[in-house]
Amino acid sequence: MLQRVRPLDRNDLVLALAVVAFLLSVAGLSMTTMRTRPSLPGFARYDRVEVRNEDPEPIAPAVVDLGRHVTDLDPLAAPVSSISIPSISVTANLVPMGVRPDGYMDLPDNPHDVAWYDFTSKPGIGGNGVFSAHVDYINYGPAVFWNLSRVKPGDGIFVGLRDGSTIRYLVTSAETIPLAQLDVGATIAPTEQESITLITCSGEFARGNYSHRVIVRAVRTTSQRGG
Repeated sequence: MLQRVRPLDRNDLVLALAVVAFLLSVAGLSMTTMRTRPSLPGFARYDRVEVRNEDPEPIAPAVVDLGRHVTDLDPLAAPVSSISIPSISVTANLVPMGVRPDGYMDLPDNPHDVAWYDFTSKPGIGGNGVFSAHVDYINYGPAVFWNLSRVKPGDGIFVGLRDGSTIRYLVTSAETIPLAQLDVGATIAPTEQESITLITCSGEFARGNYSHRVIVRAVRTTSQRGG
């Protein structure tokens, strides 16, 4: 049965406006709280790795000439599965990812996984495979690449493939570079020797971003089939 709605009088209107104003103020407070950097050192809202230059026309990784040598690829190389960095006690799942429509390299929506960018070389087929992950994560704290800056030349990195095989890489360089000086094209470009490049954030956090990037490079040494 339909009931007739009583028209709002002046008191009802004043009360309704007051409720709306209160709700808007709470929403504004919540947004302010979400955008405030937590007190934990190095902990910040971190939605994506902005591995691009600060130029008016930043480099979009999708349009960088990757120069793949198709004849050198191993068609039997299995999909990537995991990555392990024993020196910093990291073992994580690998998630194939690409480039967002706005030109940013995409990143996992959690603090645990590591992205392998499918527009770069796949481990096991030569060239330069590029990986990235969060250094920290909102409402979580230190994430999977929190200690990536502690990796040193000579450390081993192991990439597991879905067929059970493991490819071992040896770190050749590890450096922290100001974001404004980061050459994205050179960082993700193919290499003659099979290698991998790992990226995460570092430095001071301001205006929603970190000031530096950690870049770790490693070259392939051996591979081993799982039993």
